[in-house]
Amino acid sequence: MGYSHYIYRSKDFTREQWEKICLETFDIIVKHCDRKRITLAWEYDSPAEQQPTLFGGAKWGPKPPQVDGDTIRFNGWKEKGHETFIVTRKMQEPQDFVNTGEHFDFCKTAGKPYDMAVMLVMLSMVRHAPDSVRLGSDGEWDCEWVPAREVYKQLFGVEVACPFKAEAA
Repeated sequence: MGYSHYIYRSKDFTREQWEKICLETFDIIVKHCDRKRITLAWEYDSPAEQQPTLFGGAKWGPKPPQVDGDTIRFNGWKEKGHETFIVTRKMQEPQDFVNTGEHFDFCKTAGKPYDMAVMLVMLSMVRHAPDSVRLGSDGEWDCEWVPAREVYKQLFGVEVACPFKAEAA
């Protein structure tokens, strides 16, 4: 399948949980991705358009990521993108909810630069809504996830416990 991350949801995020996740997502975009020159876009093939800048004027860039009351959506841009990461406050149509009690979704990043933002948002989700979400990954917690764990701690001062879905024995 390729390098992917997995999300298992058992219920909708509350408005309070969602607000915290969105606020951290803005910080992830501005305080990490922008500073590290990781360009995030609404979609990998978003056409270049004029974007306003903080200090006036404009720059050319892709359609920006979506972070609002209902949806967080982003990808890398151009060749640095792969599959779009989308998470919504309310669970979408249950895929296998009847059999497992959880909605399942995934994002294949192929380890491209925006993968860091995906992992950071996933850590935010499990931190603020541990009763609503569990995670899985093709990456190992003590290997591929170490840089994301370090960045998350630098940004938010918190270490998140391993959130991966426990496999049945």
